[in-house]
Amino acid sequence: MDDVLAQLGEDTKDFWAPRSIARIPPPTPMEFYRHYVSKNIPVIITHAVDHWPALTKWTDEYLTDTLGDAQVTVDVTPSGYGDAVTSVDTHTKVFAMPEERSMSFRTFFEILRDPTFDGVPYLSHQNDSLRDQFPDLLEDVDPMLDFAAEAFGNSPEAVNLWIGDARAISTMHKDHYENMYCVVRGRKHFTLLPPSDVAFLYEREFPTGRYRHTSSTSTKSSVDSASIQYPCTNHPSW
Repeated sequence: MDDVLAQLGEDTKDFWAPRSIARIPPPTPMEFYRHYVSKNIPVIITHAVDHWPALTKWTDEYLTDTLGDAQVTVDVTPSGYGDAVTSVDTHTKVFAMPEERSMSFRTFFEILRDPTFDGVPYLSHQNDSLRDQFPDLLEDVDPMLDFAAEAFGNSPEAVNLWIGDARAISTMHKDHYENMYCVVRGRKHFTLLPPSDVAFLYEREFPTGRYRHTSSTSTKSSVDSASIQYPCTNHPSW
């Protein structure tokens, strides 16, 4: 069976999934749908948002001045790995979600740049966070990418704003919807695998927990020792 699955993976790469990601200028809706959306093929689209004011306006100073005391939801983990499997004790592993903290945007920026802060903060709340938590920034971006909205047949159901640094890492996962990811500052690295590789990912189920920061003097890798239940009532701490 492994040989058959391996051959399927090779055939997928040879006849469907690209071995490299194309970089193209903004396409027409028909081009985007025909060559990429309908075939589930990823693509990098350059210069699609060059006209956004955000590209020149969103400096640290501008964001802090504009958002300042606005309350935001920040995900915090001990190592930067959010939604990842971690050990609670020598025998138990859990799928640990980030600790969620509510704070002002100004405070988030301060801890993001503070090398002594205990943890890795990542402003990555979902559920339409840009329109929900950052309405003052909406005039700096278009409400949608027109070619994408026409190709998908609808406007975006959610528009999120994520801010972090190189320490923030999302572990392997799958999305059940289309994504358009616009990089305003910095860079974002994606690792993409075709569906034919799923047999080699060894997907498993784990009880879930959520990171919880404590004032203990123990190291970041220490975790609670209480028993795990389904659903998980024990939360890894640092």
